[in-house]
Amino acid sequence: MFRRAKLMLADVPGDVLESAVASGLLVGSLGRTDAKGHPVCARVKPPQIRWTAE
Repeated sequence: MFRRAKLMLADVPGDVLESAVASGLLVGSLGRTDAKGHPVCARVKPPQIRWTAE
């Protein structure tokens, strides 16, 4: 069975998105497991994911 995490671009903060457009790179950092040790799946929202422009 496969699971997938859904990354919502609408949740990217505006200032990070503007910087990512300028730099050409948007990075989402998240752990691969949830609090129970299961794979992360479904919608991933902050603070589970941290968006940065690099």
